Formats: sequence, structure tokens, C-alpha cells
Amino acid sequence: MNYAEFQKQVKLSKQDICREVFLANRHSIRVKKEHTVVKNLELIFSATLKISNKKGFQAMSMRDLSRETRLSMGALYSYFASKEDLLAMLQHQRRTITGRILKERIDRESEPTAKLQTAILTHLYLSEVMQPWFYFSYMEAKNLSKKEQALAVASERFTEKIIADILEGGKSGGIFNLDDCQLTASVVKAMLQDWYLKRSKYARRSISVDRYAQFVLGIYRSIRTQKLITNYMILMRSVSIKITTQALLGYFSYLQMIEYLIRLPGGLRRINFIKTYQKNDGAKRHHNFRHFRHFRHFVFPACPG
Repeated sequence: MNYAEFQKQVKLSKQDICREVFLANRHSIRVKKEHTVVKNLELIFSATLKISNKKGFQAMSMRDLSRETRLSMGALYSYFASKEDLLAMLQHQRRTITGRILKERIDRESEPTAKLQTAILTHLYLSEVMQPWFYFSYMEAKNLSKKEQALAVASERFTEKIIADILEGGKSGGIFNLDDCQLTASVVKAMLQDWYLKRSKYARRSISVDRYAQFVLGIYRSIRTQKLITNYMILMRSVSIKITTQALLGYFSYLQMIEYLIRLPGGLRRINFIKTYQKNDGAKRHHNFRHFRHFRHFVFPACPG
């Protein structure tokens, strides 16, 4: 899945977000016409994010907001009672949308590897769609009331816990080769945050969200490659060299094989041998190995058998 496909699958327009806010806060919003509320909330939220991300929410005055939206002060106060209420409204909606979409998409998957990939891609792509909201939520958390700060911390831990639980499940199933799942989850979360907090840095380097996503996924793949290949070779050790090699190259990507082999002593020789074997006449070229076990011990020395 790439970013364009995600946008088609997850319909998340500004109007949809504002409609959700209206439905969640209709008891406190004094204007009752949905069309009018959605249109004006879109103006208010866009203006708030624009001003706040330039000079900070605390420095933004209601006059600044009125000037940017071209709504009167009285009209603004019909949607929220104070600046603090506006801040809480923005923070709550971002947390609600992120939590709901993450859970919905992860729950569709059954395997830990698919769950982790879905969690990483969904969070990255959501933060791209809602980048000003994510940036605002992070930067303005310090200005929240104690109650709202506690909710913000709980939201942060919620996302991290999702990743940690997936890693723990994969570790117990022998899929992930990790010592500390919680610490790994914290590092993954930090990498996801770096994308929306430092967008200008990546824009200057012409790095797209898809390229960044593949980089992060490449790191998670590396924590499972060695364990999977080793286990698979143990299972296949009694099978012929031709079947074993074809099965490995079919089950793992060539990049994963390279990532594993390059770490071993004489890694380049092993890689070159795999390349040779991939050719049509590769089966004829293993005559230097007296029987199949020698091949396995040469290419994958960590595997018994």
C-alpha cells in the first residue's frame, strides 16, 4: 500500500472531520444548522492551525482568529466558550480519529508482521493527511489543562502500546528477534513523530512519505529476517539443495537474503554463490560441495544439520 492508495481507502476530508466535531459537540455549539457549522468550523480550525503553527497558540488572540476567518467575535464564541475549549476540541478530535482508524485497520490483520506494517503505514499516512493537526497537537500539549495533558499522554502511550503488543506477539511466535519490545516500540514511535515534526527537513531533501515509509519498514524487516531465515533453513535442512534454495528465494525477498548474509564472515562470497545458483546452470556448479550439507553450512553457517 502506498500513500495514494491509502487516501482512496480512507476518506478523510476537512468537511468529514468538522462534521464529526459538530456531532460530538452539538450540545455546546449554539448554531444548529449542520451545513453552516461544518463550513465555519473548517474556517476556524484552518485559521487556528495556520496562526498557531506560525507563532504559537498562546500568542494567538481571538482578534487574530476573527480577522483570519472573517467571522465576528460573537460568531466565534457561538462555537466554543473559550480558547481553552477550542484547544481541547482540536486535540480531542485528532486523538479520536487516529485511535479509531489505527484500530480498525490493524484489527483486519491476523499476522504480527502484517499488523506491524499496517500500524506503521497507517500512522505515517494519517500524519501526512493531517500534518498541521499532528504538529499542532504535539507542540501545544504543554498549554493544555492538567486533565487534557493526561489525555494527551494516554494517547501517546496508547499508540506505543499497540506497537509493543504487536512486537511481543511476534517475539513469542518466533517471528521477531528482539530483546526489548517496549524500547523498540518507543524508537518506532519516535521515527513516526519525526516525519510530521520535521517535514521541512525531508521536503528539502525531496523525501516523500512513501520513501520514508519504506525506510521505516526496512528497519522492522531487519529485526525478523535473521530469525526467519535460520528457522526456515532448519526445517529445510533435509531437502535437496535445489528445492531449499528455490524455497528460500521464493519465501524471502532478495534484499532480505542480502541483509542477512552480509553480516556473516565472508558474506560477499556467500552472496555471489547465491547469485551463481540463481542462473539456469546453477545446479551444475555445486559440484565443489561433496554433498548438500556443505552448501548449507557455507551459505548459512548458523544453521545446524
